[in-house]
Amino acid sequence: MRVLTPFIVSTCMLIVPFAFGVESQPTKIIEQQTQLKIQYHGNAILRFENETFKQRNHRQRLRLVGRAGVNFQYGGFQFNSRLSTGNKNKQNIPAITVAKFNEQPDPPTDIFLERFFVTYKTTDLSVSLGKQPWMFSNQTDTFWDRQLHPQGLFVQYKLSPSSHTRMAILKPLDGATDTVGSLSVVQYVKQLKLGQGKFTFAPWWVSYEGDSATFAIRDTQYAHESLRLSSSFSDGMWKTGIDIGYAFNSPELIVGNPENISLAFQVNYGKLKQIGDYQAHLRFFYTERFSVISEFAQNATAGFATSNIKGFDTRFRYKLSNAVWVGARLSRLHTITTDAEQSTRFRIEAMATF
Repeated sequence: MRVLTPFIVSTCMLIVPFAFGVESQPTKIIEQQTQLKIQYHGNAILRFENETFKQRNHRQRLRLVGRAGVNFQYGGFQFNSRLSTGNKNKQNIPAITVAKFNEQPDPPTDIFLERFFVTYKTTDLSVSLGKQPWMFSNQTDTFWDRQLHPQGLFVQYKLSPSSHTRMAILKPLDGATDTVGSLSVVQYVKQLKLGQGKFTFAPWWVSYEGDSATFAIRDTQYAHESLRLSSSFSDGMWKTGIDIGYAFNSPELIVGNPENISLAFQVNYGKLKQIGDYQAHLRFFYTERFSVISEFAQNATAGFATSNIKGFDTRFRYKLSNAVWVGARLSRLHTITTDAEQSTRFRIEAMATF
């Protein structure tokens, strides 16, 4: 880490002034020499949240997510780094609380290095190494919360104009600097034209070797192996997708119930390309406990669990300007087995990018 410190410090000095006027979309080229490009990018999300629970205390709060980064590109190489607000030891929580409207704990208000990786690309091959975003084709975050950036190696190879394969060996995070277990993923992606629309077929296989952890403790001690399918059909402004998962080696803590199946169905409409555009989705999901790895599964729909849940999630966004959208989101879900908890989460939010 000492080797990286000078770069991180200089990056912070350049980007922190923008961090709170700000999804990761490069917009400003500050230097270009031959093939060298240096780009700033960042975003900020301001969000009001109202969460009600059956057993826990309700929460009303104003939250802020701030991110800022810098990319360097030279020929086929690109180096990416980005800072984020949130909880450095639970990096699927990028928001910090700026105001509370009832009694609730004070969450961390950290700034941490969210991304730090290098990518090399040719016409058919892409290789990434470092702390990087999730790069597999999924319709929802059922298996992996995209706020989490694991460390490791990712490879994508183009097999034909309409198909490619993706492979990765990853070390998921345990806190800010440590990792827990080892995750291997292989996916095949095929796209087909059907009439005026496009069908995407993406089966994938996951193998995870469990280990003990300090912060990432939700079911990370268990080994996990699953076969999964992510597919969609898009036509014009409409897109319909599914994510299905089946785990083979669940611990079966409930006799006769392996809790090893997940299913998500989502319909999207619209694209936020121009001012005045809107976008919406409606998702129904059923996620048994060991069909995913609880610590790494989606965290955007409930404040009490990421697995052993079922329910729905819907979201609406409207593009106010080239850099700003506003929207609302409603999620309602409850547990499948064990303690009968349930929650309703309502959000009003706005995001600005630069």
